[in-house]
Amino acid sequence: MRGFYDTLFAHPPTRAVFREGERPLREKTLRDWYLRTVAGPFNGQYFAWQALVGLVHVRRGVTNAMMASMWNWLTEQVAQRAHEALPPEEARAWKGPGGGSPSP
Repeated sequence: MRGFYDTLFAHPPTRAVFREGERPLREKTLRDWYLRTVAGPFNGQYFAWQALVGLVHVRRGVTNAMMASMWNWLTEQVAQRAHEALPPEEARAWKGPGGGSPSP
């Protein structure tokens, strides 16, 4: 969570979304969101909560570009950590013969 918020706070437009002193609370909120999102359950309560999350972002002035950028950051981090957890042979195979990113 620290890297996510370090990235946001490093850029004035995204830093401006936050109120003074709220970062620890937002880090907990993101951690809770992540854990629920990867663990489920995916029911009506979850999707109602997701709708609320979206509204809060809109009210705070978070733009679609900000959301897309940080979603990309998050998925890159998850992919990197998953790749690092693979045994070396599987990691090399996942990257492909040239050692680059896996093909879609």
